[in-house]
Amino acid sequence: MLLATVAAGVGNLLYKIGLLAGSPPETLLATQAWVFCSLATRFVCFSDGHIRPPKAGFGHGALVGVTLLAGFIALLHGLAVGPASVLIPVAQLGFVFTAVLGRMLFAEALSLRKRVGLVVAAAAMVTLAFS
Repeated sequence: MLLATVAAGVGNLLYKIGLLAGSPPETLLATQAWVFCSLATRFVCFSDGHIRPPKAGFGHGALVGVTLLAGFIALLHGLAVGPASVLIPVAQLGFVFTAVLGRMLFAEALSLRKRVGLVVAAAAMVTLAFS
């Protein structure tokens, strides 16, 4: 989990650096997608020996792709004009919405500790968004 957090943080910093260097947000995202898809395909071929995704994954994968595209484009346009120190932390607090929706849609358990954590995270998100 720590590696994922560090990798996401470095990636977000590289977004800002690329935008400051003059890359348009859409070009930066298209380059990222091309490299990611190329590497992901190679990884699947190496680990599984073939590519046979289940049919059920296509609909959900497509919806996730469209959602992530919208989120990344919004983030990159924000980073082109705003401070990374505010925009990245706010964007990374999406887990608050995921937790609330998980509770509402799937009746996932939220202990007192989780509820307190979500309230603190939501307060941090609002504070950062309006700073």
